[in-house]
Amino acid sequence: MPNDYYTMIFTGEKTDELLKRVDDGEIIIPSSTAGSTKKFKLTVDDTGTVRATEVTS
Repeated sequence: MPNDYYTMIFTGEKTDELLKRVDDGEIIIPSSTAGSTKKFKLTVDDTGTVRATEVTS
């Protein structure tokens, strides 16, 4: 049994929703630029090419 406890910022339902989106291929990450509020959707095609498209809505 673990001796450590943790808290989550998301409910179990929200975590399930987010994991379903990842399973469906929807991966959205924030910009790593300090102070930026931009987010990007990552996609990968069959050749392994990764693209990041800005999410504007």
